[in-house]
Amino acid sequence: MGKGKPSGKRGDKNYDQDYDPEYEYHNEWKGLIYDKETETKMKDAMNTSMTGQAQVFATKKTYLYYTRYYSMLSKMDELRRENILNNINKRIEDPLQYKSKYYSGQKNFGVVNTTLGVAGIAGMLYVLRLLK
Repeated sequence: MGKGKPSGKRGDKNYDQDYDPEYEYHNEWKGLIYDKETETKMKDAMNTSMTGQAQVFATKKTYLYYTRYYSMLSKMDELRRENILNNINKRIEDPLQYKSKYYSGQKNFGVVNTTLGVAGIAGMLYVLRLLK
């Protein structure tokens, strides 16, 4: 039947270090991976803004760049989300819609309109005088 299902618990009959989430490879893989202090420093910086998947690509030289980049992305996402939430239920005006300078019922006393109006009234009075 085999050995059974491997376990990550220390002291278990089927213990396997590959299944142990707290097993540290620093002594075993010295020189191939970062030392414990460097790894802790990198993880502390990266855990503030980066997902685990993004942390995989960071190296000792680039982890600060990646941290700043992902914190900037998260800030931009927050601003976009806030902007969207602020604009929900707001009336959106069609930018191509014809916009009249004057609305119906609005009185417009411009220079040309006033001149034409006065000339029209004067013309009507002159015509009425001639008809007498």
